[in-house]
Amino acid sequence: WKVATRYYPDAGSATVDALVARSPALKTMGPVDDGQLMLLPFLTAQEMVASGFDGSYRVLLARAPNRRQTEPVAEWARGAVPRFSLRWESPRSASQPYSLYAVGFKSRNDALAAADYVLFKLAELQAERLSRRVSSSSRNLSMTAADGAGR
Repeated sequence: WKVATRYYPDAGSATVDALVARSPALKTMGPVDDGQLMLLPFLTAQEMVASGFDGSYRVLLARAPNRRQTEPVAEWARGAVPRFSLRWESPRSASQPYSLYAVGFKSRNDALAAADYVLFKLAELQAERLSRRVSSSSRNLSMTAADGAGR
């Protein structure tokens, strides 16, 4: 709950349920150790969009204690959503995370559309990974059944 309310200020049981549904690894997770890296997905595009310093809008893609931990997201974003420009924001204090943004959107609607697209691409990636896992499990079951039949 502490993690959920830190990153999702209005978190309630519905928010926690949605987080667990989007990150199945959280179901089997024990207590979180200090410094442990966790993936907390965005629930809506609105959570990802903020106004920029120059009157433009930006889309938050990742936050992490150090910039190196945001690099895999940046690499993914460059391939999955190449039309976006990326920018890192350094923390203002040691207790704040590094933030990775897609930047330069001229309107809030453009930024929301980009955030929706990012969420769509992430859902595609998650479905692809799940499909591979299910396919791999099916092959393993088939091989186990074949091994048992030969005995």
